[in-house]
Amino acid sequence: MLWAGGCRTTAPGRAPERGPALAYVVRVNAEQGFAVLDCLASPRVGEDLTVWRGERRVALVRASARRRGSFVAADIIAGEPQAGDLARGEGSPDVPRQDEAMEMRP
Repeated sequence: MLWAGGCRTTAPGRAPERGPALAYVVRVNAEQGFAVLDCLASPRVGEDLTVWRGERRVALVRASARRRGSFVAADIIAGEPQAGDLARGEGSPDVPRQDEAMEMRP
């Protein structure tokens, strides 16, 4: 016998909490100032993500509305992201405050 019970994780009429955005940089177009992210947890439109290479902050990007599947285009705000870098949204462990990330501005 198979039971098909539902489970509710949030109160009715209330949106579920979402975790911080997490993505890998897969392509960068520095000339036009954007990067393409492959998202494990999608960012909100306009959300800033700090880009990490190993344990070093290397860039700050802002998620755009351009999306296709798990891919999101992001404007490069500061720094120089590269393919393979990890992008994490605010609220992720070990992510600095946005004003600290802006120290990367050229």
